[in-house]
Amino acid sequence: MLTVAQLTPPAGVRIMNDPGQAVATVSPPMAEETPEVAAVAATAAPAEPEVLTERKPKEEAPEAGKKEREKK
Repeated sequence: MLTVAQLTPPAGVRIMNDPGQAVATVSPPMAEETPEVAAVAATAAPAEPEVLTERKPKEEAPEAGKKEREKK
């Protein structure tokens, strides 16, 4: 545990907190990861992205296309 009293402030800085106040606390991890899980994760192949195909333009009926051209 690091307390305010253990800090070295820069020149001109005055710390107003209680010298016994905790600034940082380090604790061991709650659980350790098993090496088997880490090895499997490291060797697993990366997921391939999903391939999307482009949409084909809708084909107009030949008769509808002729009527539109005639109107113009």
